[in-house]
Amino acid sequence: MKRYHASDKAYKKQILDEYSANTGFSRKYAIRLLNEGYKRGKKKPGPKSRYGNDLEFCIVLRGCWQLLNYCSGKLLKTKLGELIAPYETSTKEISEGVKGKLLAVSSATIDRILRRYRSRGRVTTKPGSILRTEISILGSCWEEQRAGYVEADTVAQCGMTTKGIYINTVTLTDIATQWRECRAIFGKGAEATLEAIKDMQQAFPFQIEGFDCDNGSEFLNHHLIRYFAERKIRMTRFLFLL
Repeated sequence: MKRYHASDKAYKKQILDEYSANTGFSRKYAIRLLNEGYKRGKKKPGPKSRYGNDLEFCIVLRGCWQLLNYCSGKLLKTKLGELIAPYETSTKEISEGVKGKLLAVSSATIDRILRRYRSRGRVTTKPGSILRTEISILGSCWEEQRAGYVEADTVAQCGMTTKGIYINTVTLTDIATQWRECRAIFGKGAEATLEAIKDMQQAFPFQIEGFDCDNGSEFLNHHLIRYFAERKIRMTRFLFLL
């Protein structure tokens, strides 16, 4: 068998003739017998990676990803053409070959390449209670071109474990102006979160008119809902699936 697979086409023909003559098997059956088990477990080599093995491309792609604040591959794909000039201005010139790859790469390939650079942080957002039924999901009701409509989020500063008490960062970001305020609190208690929001509200140079948050219990609670209702600030939530 090893001699057959190590031979060229002409010698293989000679081996098959001898094998068929000695056994009485047809040539096709003889070929199947000689191949049986030889290729088992051997994977056919796939095509060489067009993007992942190009170090310059990976560096530029990661730089563009950082410019868009580590967005998803689908969003990054739509903006790569626009990011070439800012990247060259802030970093260095990009070769024509890499520019072509940036314009041709798919969003799935982008996610596959950037997977190695993504943080492996913990998700600590837990769904709120039945109060979700009282807070509408954000639609097209906001005047996002006008200052005063903010997005709220919390980030756990817990490293790779959620055991014990740790600091959470409460963040409010105005959609129109991108003005951002952050406050640190211990845990994710409703009262501590509300106090942080009150403090940030005083720091904004404009009145908050809309408040959009995820479904975490630090936001969907009676303290916060009552606070915004008394001040006629519209509260909405965005759909968050765990």
